Amino acid sequence: MSDKMNLADRLAVFLTERRALVIAALVVVVTIIVAAAVWGPIRSGMDDRNAQVAEDIDQSFSDWLYAGDDEKAAKEEEFLANVQKGLDGREYSVQRALFMRGQYYINQEKWAEASADFASLADSYPKSYLAPVALFNAASTSETAGDSAKAVEFYTRLVDNYADKAGEAAEALFNLARLAEEEGNKDKAKEFYNQLIADYDASDWKNIAKTRILLMN
Repeated sequence: MSDKMNLADRLAVFLTERRALVIAALVVVVTIIVAAAVWGPIRSGMDDRNAQVAEDIDQSFSDWLYAGDDEKAAKEEEFLANVQKGLDGREYSVQRALFMRGQYYINQEKWAEASADFASLADSYPKSYLAPVALFNAASTSETAGDSAKAVEFYTRLVDNYADKAGEAAEALFNLARLAEEEGNKDKAKEFYNQLIADYDASDWKNIAKTRILLMN
């Protein structure tokens, strides 16, 4: 077995065993990307109050996340109050509230609650730019909570509905294959790995998928 195979295999194991860390890194990065690339144009099409509520949710989440011990509780209360305002508002503020509260629950390691918020966003707003990311996060947090069946459901929905739109689809396919492999269903795992290789030639996950197939043979 080559060093390259060993490295790829170790990466796959890392992703399985350290999923909580991967999730936390993912959602923080997603927030930055969404804010920079999407939020500006969307805000311009919203009424001022709705836009302000959404921005208040983002800001209060950041304030809570980086608050010192002496003000953590107050900042948490402020964030949750802004989330409730968002949930009582219109479409975009509701989406933002659900997404950011999902991240809040991740930080609290409340995986089931986080999954419920992400799933609610994806169910209620399937055309939202956040829907595929929410599905991925719902799957990841479900898996961390120990519900692999739910994780498979969400990963499958992501691949079926957003394969040509979402960068998360390739990793979702990899995770479907990984979960099938963990269940001992090597044939199903190979199907997912081969689909990943065929459909996402430019993805780094393709190389890991090839390695996984070799290791199963």
